[in-house]
Amino acid sequence: MLEQIRAVNPEAGARFLEHLVLQKRRTVSSWRLLSRIQSDVRSQDPSLHTELALTYIDEVLSFLSDDATSKLWRAKGMGLS
Repeated sequence: MLEQIRAVNPEAGARFLEHLVLQKRRTVSSWRLLSRIQSDVRSQDPSLHTELALTYIDEVLSFLSDDATSKLWRAKGMGLS
């Protein structure tokens, strides 16, 4: 399911991966199917935590490569000196 979501929309795939790794199992009946998928994925593929960490690293590197963000961080660094 995760790969299908990623194929359609990579950002949605990243957010779903985040949900699978970080969200606790829901007890509300409308969330039972998602919870079952979530627990199945966790038990079948422990590398999802690593995959999520790598996704976050890619996002940070993407932000840092953005000129506006880079200038903002440099300005913040100058203010701390």
